[in-house]
Amino acid sequence: MKKKLLNYKIGKKLTTSFNIVIACFTLTILVSIFGLFLIGNNLNYFYKTPYRNNLAQYQYRRDVHSVMKNILWITNLSDDPNKISQLREEIDKNMADQEVQLDFLNKNFADKDLLTELNTAMEANKEARTRVLEYVDAGDFEQAFRSFNEDYSVKANEVLNILSKIGDYAEEDVSSTYNQANIIKVIIIIIAFLTSVAAILIALTIGKLLTKQLTTPILELENVTKSIAEGDLKVDITYESKDELGSLATNLKKMVVMIQRIIPDIEYCLVEMGNGNFAIKSQNTDLYIGDYLPILLAMRSIKATLSESLSQIRDASAQVNSGALNMSQGAQNLAEGATEQASSIEELTATIEDVTEQTTKDAQKAEVAESNAKIINTKADQSKSYMENMVISMEKISGLSAQIEVIINTIDGIASQTNLLSLNASIEAARAGEAGRGFAVVAAEIGKLASESARAAQTTRMLIESTVHEVESGSRTVKETSESLNDVLSNLDEIISSIHEQVESSQKQSVTMNEIQSAIEQISSVIQSTSATAEESSAISEELFAQCESLDSLIDQFKLEKKN
Repeated sequence: MKKKLLNYKIGKKLTTSFNIVIACFTLTILVSIFGLFLIGNNLNYFYKTPYRNNLAQYQYRRDVHSVMKNILWITNLSDDPNKISQLREEIDKNMADQEVQLDFLNKNFADKDLLTELNTAMEANKEARTRVLEYVDAGDFEQAFRSFNEDYSVKANEVLNILSKIGDYAEEDVSSTYNQANIIKVIIIIIAFLTSVAAILIALTIGKLLTKQLTTPILELENVTKSIAEGDLKVDITYESKDELGSLATNLKKMVVMIQRIIPDIEYCLVEMGNGNFAIKSQNTDLYIGDYLPILLAMRSIKATLSESLSQIRDASAQVNSGALNMSQGAQNLAEGATEQASSIEELTATIEDVTEQTTKDAQKAEVAESNAKIINTKADQSKSYMENMVISMEKISGLSAQIEVIINTIDGIASQTNLLSLNASIEAARAGEAGRGFAVVAAEIGKLASESARAAQTTRMLIESTVHEVESGSRTVKETSESLNDVLSNLDEIISSIHEQVESSQKQSVTMNEIQSAIEQISSVIQSTSATAEESSAISEELFAQCESLDSLIDQFKLEKKN
């Protein structure tokens, strides 16, 4: 019963317990009611049968004695008709009551033999009484008295004896019924007491058992939930049952087991990711159900996001690494080109200085020729020789101008390459993002220097073209002067005028060559700045390359999940 009650649901436990208690008290009540019913029936039987039979025989006997007394008085009261009439009325009344009592006894008295004797005796008594009364009615009181004594009193005593026996029997029946009622009362009291005690004991036992079956698991579950609330999952749930508390204990045990398995799995995933391993997977994905599923999805999202970010950083690092290498090579090429440009500019500067010096000398000679024009007549041959030398110098200037044109073209080409390299460097810096911001600034400065070099080369080209034009103009003038020198002797004024024009042209050439020298110095300054910037860019590129390698070594510490 204890084991069976343990596996009941709580509602059924309470219902069963209360039903058992109610059944016990109901049994007590039913026993009490049944006892009262038995006692009531016994009392009813006692009142209606033994008691009434006894009462009837007493009444019967009283009536018989009353009749005998009245008949005896009648036989002795012959001179009082009124009294006799009253006694006769009382005798008739008693006789009618005897019939009533006899009829009751015939219906309710159990001993039929005594009833038969009583009825026979009553018939004999009735006949004797009738004879006595007939003698009374006839006025023969003496005979009536004699018949009374000899016959009626004998018959009446027989009736009284039978009624005495009936009374004894009724007394015994009354006593038996009374004793039986007392016995039933005692039995009912004992049964009611025993059933009450049993009901109380059963109620106390069931209450104690029910209290133990309810409080023991509740206290155990309370301690378990308290330990879980304090973060202690090393709990042991021993309670087992098929009721709600057993189901609660089973579900709580499953929950603890699930949490005990989920927490180490989460710890494993986070520790591995903390150690740089992003290629791990949960070892118990089947545990993440219901509201636990977002935890697994969140860890997967964290792992995927960090792995993707590190992969992108690795790819960006590779691109920056490649861009830095290309930029370093480009910067080195730029530095080499700038060095070559500086060398060419130095040669060009030396040539320009020579041309400028030669032009200055030519101007001085032209001035001397102008000042000595008056004595040209005496030195015509020498002037012709000078003019021939001038023609040769002009041809040299023209040749040097052509060389300058080649150098300018070279500078222009280097400036274009530098600009293109700056554009490529800017693109690579843009791809590198935040890591290439400093490199982008360097690339912009290189582009600016390339643009300034291109503008300076264009200005130099224009100046050289102007110089070449002037040199060609001077060459034509010298040629014309040389051709006209033969006519100097014949026309001195024209020679003086031509020499004056040559002096002016030489002065212009001197000014132009000074401007060319100034432009070349500017180009040299720009190229030197470009060379320094290229060297700085090369150093920055090498440093960026080294940082990319350091970043790659850091990312290589992480174990990333392979992409499908």
